[in-house]
Amino acid sequence: MRHLQSSVAGIALLAQLFLPMNVGSTKAAQKPTATQDMPTGSELLEDCEQAMRVIDGDTTLTDKEWVDGSHCTGYILGVVDGYAETEAAEKALFHFSSSLICFPKEGFMPTPQVVTLVVKYLRANPKNLHDHAALLILLALQEAFPCKP
Repeated sequence: MRHLQSSVAGIALLAQLFLPMNVGSTKAAQKPTATQDMPTGSELLEDCEQAMRVIDGDTTLTDKEWVDGSHCTGYILGVVDGYAETEAAEKALFHFSSSLICFPKEGFMPTPQVVTLVVKYLRANPKNLHDHAALLILLALQEAFPCKP
């Protein structure tokens, strides 16, 4: 039963990631429309610059900058959790996993480390910033944690 609940939760989270919304960002609050696109890597990086300031110890952020930084962090963690839940569901339901990302065996990475990893990837790949943010997050994680054949 627990596997089924995890599977349903993972599918629901992935559905939320791919629905046309941008919950939590200041931009979304300023321009509400029924058909907003998924954020691009460029939009995510803009928000993540504020998260990096917090990680670096800056306490002078405005309210808007705090919201943008929080959006970055929440979005990245949502994609990571969605991927992990989907992979767990594949293993539970199909006894198979298409693992593209092999996280460390400890299974835990501090949030600042995950955000820094994604920001580093975004900065190193500016030509891809027009792509969907969720895709770029997964590519960053795949590059950092490749699966061994």
